[in-house]
Amino acid sequence: MDALNAKLERQRQRMGLALADKLATRVSRDDTFDDYSDDSSDATEDEDELGEMIDISAISATTTLWTTPTQSTVLAVVPLREEYPIRRKKQLYTDPAIFKHVDAHAIKLAQTASLVTQPSFSALVNELVRIGTTELEKVRLIFRWITAQNCEEMDLADAVDDTPLGVLKGLYYTKITFSTLFMRMCRFAGLRCVEICGCAKLRGYQPGQLVTLKDYSYSHTWNAVRIDGYWHFVDCNWGVSHIPGSVTFDPFRFEYDEHYFLADPDVIIKTHFPNDASWQLLLQPITIEEFNDAVPLKPDFFKFGFELQSHQKAVVDIPNGNLDIRLCCPPGFILYCKISTVEGGREVSLHGIHFHQYVFIHQMAEDVMACYVRIPEPGHYYATFYAKRQFVDGELNLESQTEVCKYYIKNYAPSSDQQPLPISPADHWGPIGASNAGLTPITHTGGVIMCQDTGDIDIRFKRTQKDLKFTHDMTGDSLTEKQLALYTLQRYVDDELVFTLCLPQIGRYGLHISTIYPGLRHPVHLCSYLIVMPEVRPIVQPFPPPPTGEYYGKSVATSNLGVSTFTHPDPFIRTHDNQVQIIFSISSKVTLSASLLYNPPRCVDLSNTLRHEFNGGSVTYFITLNQNGYYHFRVQGKDGSAHGIPFTNLFNYLIRKE
Repeated sequence: MDALNAKLERQRQRMGLALADKLATRVSRDDTFDDYSDDSSDATEDEDELGEMIDISAISATTTLWTTPTQSTVLAVVPLREEYPIRRKKQLYTDPAIFKHVDAHAIKLAQTASLVTQPSFSALVNELVRIGTTELEKVRLIFRWITAQNCEEMDLADAVDDTPLGVLKGLYYTKITFSTLFMRMCRFAGLRCVEICGCAKLRGYQPGQLVTLKDYSYSHTWNAVRIDGYWHFVDCNWGVSHIPGSVTFDPFRFEYDEHYFLADPDVIIKTHFPNDASWQLLLQPITIEEFNDAVPLKPDFFKFGFELQSHQKAVVDIPNGNLDIRLCCPPGFILYCKISTVEGGREVSLHGIHFHQYVFIHQMAEDVMACYVRIPEPGHYYATFYAKRQFVDGELNLESQTEVCKYYIKNYAPSSDQQPLPISPADHWGPIGASNAGLTPITHTGGVIMCQDTGDIDIRFKRTQKDLKFTHDMTGDSLTEKQLALYTLQRYVDDELVFTLCLPQIGRYGLHISTIYPGLRHPVHLCSYLIVMPEVRPIVQPFPPPPTGEYYGKSVATSNLGVSTFTHPDPFIRTHDNQVQIIFSISSKVTLSASLLYNPPRCVDLSNTLRHEFNGGSVTYFITLNQNGYYHFRVQGKDGSAHGIPFTNLFNYLIRKE
């Protein structure tokens, strides 16, 4: 690395600052198109001074057409360190919307109706950059014009070379490259631009593959353009997502990729490696070995703001089947991981268990996600990470997750823990995403709940969106969801959402919480908890369900009749006492009726044991509990001044005497 830096510095010193500046300068050709040149430098008179550094004889002669193929792959320009970008892309702009009027102009001129009205391609370029008031806007106009083309939908068979359609014909039939066209358009517009040759991790690249500068199957070209005195990278080829031949081609997604416009040097080097190390624009250039070692990172990795925290190399060796990868994850995103074999892409174990049941993703810190994987078999695997924002502008994000990065895993022995996780709607565990539905965890902020005794498990959330309703389900090792539903109790306590679990068997369980959004037919998964039960009670009685069509807690009729709880807001009461006193605040007009059932659903009616006392604006119920077990205490009411109106349900309590 030091030798490479020293070589580059000697090269710059030999050139001299004056000559380097001359080589870096591009003279705008505003006269006739026949005078337009593709030369990388005007430095023929300085050939002797350049010596062995630059092959001047290889620099192309004056071109006669926009579609003349590039004649040389040798760059005659070496960027000065003073020209390295001092501002990152996000410091130049954070929202592409600032280019709204510029993009609209470029897209309009990219339409066939505009293309056929221009007498020559030179005239089109002049019209294209006419509205650009800065170098940045001119570069943007050219980039968006190129990336807005869809040659598949054009009739280019009879197009004449020096016309807009003729140039696109040359592009479509690969007579010229995207980078060559971008460079020529920039230079014609008076911008300094070079075409960079090198290799790239093209479409289909997998971690672990070796890219070499001599292997033409990895060859690629892109551009550097000077804006306000500093070089910035542009890749129009990869910026296009709907032109065949583009590595980002997707027939169902017709849009450009913002990632490849003014990509930062330390970002583009993850996928683009230039022949000339000086065009990395890095103070500490990397080697081809470091380039191959790096984790392949997708555009959305940078767009979303992810960072690698643990494993910086693409190939990971694990001796015992256990892998722990950690990523810095921005707020509001959820992460997924797919494990598949390198050979054949198998996603299930030899025992028929899906690999995702061995993946546990949880939040380690506010901005750190950890992915713990237990691989049940030795072999070579891909670990592919996907991500998406769970909510966009307050609305549930219904789009699919997109790939962000990928690892090559060499596993030499099966994990000692072969027990799969409970089936879950997603890979991530813990209250990730709960805040998007107005839930803040009170009792459990991690993804794993390790039970230290045989008592109940209470999971509580602060609830801020009272209009949303929630539901849940459970999965486990040997019990069905229907069976496990009897051992979970969900209820609302003032501004809290509470789940109580009383599980009957040792094992691992998954509690999956969902919310019901207006307009959607099915509940949407929010978050999951992994429950680990090392021991349980000798006898566990399931929770009795509330009456059909009702639920434990207060009904909406309580506020209409002016009734509220004074002593027991939680409808689930656990006690060792033989009597419970529940006090309600009431209005003067309400008439109440109460009932008590023991050991539901077999329902021994103990209503005749209830006693109550009125005290001004309140009523106290005295509930006698002679035996251990469950009791269902129900309070109904009606407006006492209205005759002929039936009682309506106000409260349902579940009381457990222990």
